[in-house]
Amino acid sequence: MMILLTILSALIGTFLPVHAHAQGFIETIVNSVGGGSGIGGAGGGQGFVDIALQILHTLRPLIITIAALMISISAFRMIVGQEDDAVTKARGIFSASIAGVVISFLIEPFVAAFYGLHGEVEKNPEIGAGILSREIQGLINWALVLVSALAVTMIITSAVKALVKSEEGVASMRRTIFAVVAGILLIVFREVLATAIGAKDFHPTAIPAVSAIAKVIAFILTFMGLAAVAVIIYAGVLMVVNFGRDDQIQQAKSLIIRAIIGLIVILVSFSIVQFVVLAATGGG
Repeated sequence: MMILLTILSALIGTFLPVHAHAQGFIETIVNSVGGGSGIGGAGGGQGFVDIALQILHTLRPLIITIAALMISISAFRMIVGQEDDAVTKARGIFSASIAGVVISFLIEPFVAAFYGLHGEVEKNPEIGAGILSREIQGLINWALVLVSALAVTMIITSAVKALVKSEEGVASMRRTIFAVVAGILLIVFREVLATAIGAKDFHPTAIPAVSAIAKVIAFILTFMGLAAVAVIIYAGVLMVVNFGRDDQIQQAKSLIIRAIIGLIVILVSFSIVQFVVLAATGGG
């Protein structure tokens, strides 16, 4: 604990202003409250907002450094510690540290959204809504990067388990891959879903959703068609290799018949999908 306090004291001494900087900092606050230029260029109530933002600008490097320090300490304790809940504690510290850093960067956009500069938010609320919309979209994009990395990690982990734990690992890998693929599809179609419910331009339309779903179905049908052709080729090879063995030839014929029926179903399904797309989009 004493070591941690010593490190924090050094960090505070590093990032907090020295005397000369502090004097200028106080003069900026006085000008803001007294009606000077300030961050927002407005006096009175806006001056208190300027004070908060000045303090935030000063302390943000300290917040980031402390967050990195806490993550490093929790990771070290998780490696060398013997507690059963070490992973749970480390996960909690990691989440809290990341959340603190993210919130420190969201304060300014939220202040601009609700208070604005020179009162434009009060005159035109759409400006504040636009600022919030951009920040939320940025958070979503940032989360998508983490989700993509996590998806790849989960697939690799499940593959390793499948190699080590045989049948149980294979079943776990199958469930993991299915869940990851479903999540990735939802991520890919987020823009389509937003357009369908009118979240982007406030004009809901189902055409993008229908087109996207049709493309996915067409891809799946194409893959299934290739698989059916591969089965037919495999059955033909079996018939050639097992010439004279009636039981093997009958199995190969059965495979060919089922594959042909599957191809017919795939072609019919593909035609139905194309018809539905043309009907939904008006032939465009």
